[in-house]
Amino acid sequence: MVPLALLPRPRSLALSGLLLLSACGADRSRPEGAASLSQVGGEPEVVEVDLEPAVQPPRRPSVEPVEAPGEGSDFRTATSAAGRYTVRWRPVGGEVPNNRHFELDVWLYRGTEELEPLSGARLYVSGWMPDHGHGLVVSPKASEQEPGHYLVRGMLLHMGGFWQVFFDVIDANGISERAAFELELP
Repeated sequence: MVPLALLPRPRSLALSGLLLLSACGADRSRPEGAASLSQVGGEPEVVEVDLEPAVQPPRRPSVEPVEAPGEGSDFRTATSAAGRYTVRWRPVGGEVPNNRHFELDVWLYRGTEELEPLSGARLYVSGWMPDHGHGLVVSPKASEQEPGHYLVRGMLLHMGGFWQVFFDVIDANGISERAAFELELP
């Protein structure tokens, strides 16, 4: 932290901006009716400014997907953050394509051990590239095909690289949790 100046304590956000501009040597002309530093009043105090950038570069979180049970299963499986739901998914057609639309075959279950199909849930799928700081350029839509079985249309991972894919599940009671997967797209 670096002391900026001894300034009066501002009484509003607008005055905070005025004080900052004034302290930084900005143009001292102001619109008619704008407060000056002498009009602000208050006790002087040291104002400190953190010179670290406000936005830090994204970091890859440690998310370890749990593989689907059974030999030769092509579903990927993970449990939501607090363990309320289990999400199993696979791309329709067998692979996640680069820069081509595709669909996901998704099964949602309540619980983690004795899996009960989760019917009537809202499912939102999104993606994020932490190394690039952006997400999907489309908004996929999910529809329930049968109890616990959902089809997600409109998926598009528009470039190769490291992706995080998020499944936000909201049950009929409005309780929501997120399951996360990682994949590297060539």
